[in-house]
Amino acid sequence: MKLPFHRQSFSWRFAVIRLTTWGSGLTFAMAISTWGWSQESAPGKTQETTAGKENDHIGSSATLEWLQTKPSQRQESMPQSPSSQTGANGIAATGSQDRICSLSAQPTPAFQYRFWPSRFDLRPGSAQTHFYRAILQRSFVSQGLPKEKSDELNQLLGLDMEEVPVEAARDFVERFESVFVELEAMAQSEDNSWDLRLRDLRGKDIWNFRLEDVQQARTLARFLQVKIAAQIAERDYAGATDSIRAGFRLAAFVGQGESIIQGLVGVAIENVMLSAVEFAIRSPECPNFYWALQTLPTPLVPLRDAVESELGMVFLMFPMLNESEATTLSDTELMQRLNRSIGDLRSLMSNNSTPIAGADSIGLILTLTGEDAKTKLKQSGYDSAKLEKLTPLQASMVNAGRELKVHSDELLKGIKVRGPEGDALRTKVLLDLERWASTRSGTAAGLIGGLIFPSTQNVHEALVRIEMMRQRLIAVEALRAYAAAHSGRLPESLSELSDTPVGVDPFSSQPFEYRIEAKGDRQTVTLSSKVPQRFASLAEVKFEFPAVRQ
Repeated sequence: MKLPFHRQSFSWRFAVIRLTTWGSGLTFAMAISTWGWSQESAPGKTQETTAGKENDHIGSSATLEWLQTKPSQRQESMPQSPSSQTGANGIAATGSQDRICSLSAQPTPAFQYRFWPSRFDLRPGSAQTHFYRAILQRSFVSQGLPKEKSDELNQLLGLDMEEVPVEAARDFVERFESVFVELEAMAQSEDNSWDLRLRDLRGKDIWNFRLEDVQQARTLARFLQVKIAAQIAERDYAGATDSIRAGFRLAAFVGQGESIIQGLVGVAIENVMLSAVEFAIRSPECPNFYWALQTLPTPLVPLRDAVESELGMVFLMFPMLNESEATTLSDTELMQRLNRSIGDLRSLMSNNSTPIAGADSIGLILTLTGEDAKTKLKQSGYDSAKLEKLTPLQASMVNAGRELKVHSDELLKGIKVRGPEGDALRTKVLLDLERWASTRSGTAAGLIGGLIFPSTQNVHEALVRIEMMRQRLIAVEALRAYAAAHSGRLPESLSELSDTPVGVDPFSSQPFEYRIEAKGDRQTVTLSSKVPQRFASLAEVKFEFPAVRQ
């Protein structure tokens, strides 16, 4: 976890999936982003701790695992308190199963609590204004803190919600009140759009584009988490609802960008807010949030759109692939442009494990495969009159561009089919891409695709997992409402929840498996999902309910 009181600068290296040969096999190694960090601590502020490194690579496959786990389950997170059953704020700590402290009927009116604002609740204005004002206010207040207080607040931001000391949280909220005012104003703004227009960039400007404000959004989400913990400890559920709503709006705001990095940060913030909802549900006297959860858009973060944008940006990184067909430049001039792009690519690749020689190989291959490219273009039905006018280097570039477009569209198929009915197609697409990469690794298209194409499978699974978390919370709230109306008795099956219907397991599009087991004065509910083997740890979740009232 990043400590918040630093000026952090980093360059975005474009989202890529590297196809790297290990031994005799070809393996997909996800590298959604590589980050070049530089830390400049403000006077009197602490440096980043070793414990705060688990989320440096926000787009890495490790992060996709990380954002689905609770802080108390992360081995590299902040030190946890002893294994007591109660946190510092008096609320039962999270374990292998979550204890429901109280049952709660549906609120009246039903949408008394909302995690997404009604259109009638929005006010004129732009969310961008308040987002950047929140960042400025956070920086302004932080700079005035003595080192001891800064260290204390850093530790506070690293705690599980149930471990947050109430008095420390109150002090934190009071100090940073100006930040929370801006976040609430942001949540109420009619215009929630944020368009960095990455599509207007070309070449090295794309992967050197700085996304410091995206990192700041993650810090703001942790600020909200501390405030929510304090509000829940004080049984201020109306205030906690407002803060959770601000967090969901922040997730949607930052996650709407054209880069997968922005989308994954949005999903991570959404996960933080869903965890806050779960924490509330486990707390005494919590109202029922079934209909509040139903107000959220699905999906909250348009991560699939970001994948499509990144696939299209391959041709913005290497504009000569599109421009070579229409250009009147000589091969010498084309080669000069190509060399500039190769130099940019070499700079990118020097920050990861891919051999730098791969960048130079692209240029060499393009210059040596012109006649072969002409043959392939002719076989594909390319206009023969146009083909005659192409120089060998132009033909190589045109053929590489067409080949990349075909395979980027194949990848897009896997992300456009959303449900489990697309699992077979996604597997086929990835296997076909792997075969293509292995047979075309000596071509410019194979090298560029292997460096640049994003991992659509990992993105799809991130979205399914966050939706599963939401649907499980909806199911728990439906059960709380039912039990409150039936003297604590739980339904025999989820199909009995007609007034508060429960969604399906997003991994299988089938109902969750539902079991009840009575133990003393508690009833344990287990909700199971048919997840792929690699997600076995997510296969089931348990909640303890109070026993039936006699």
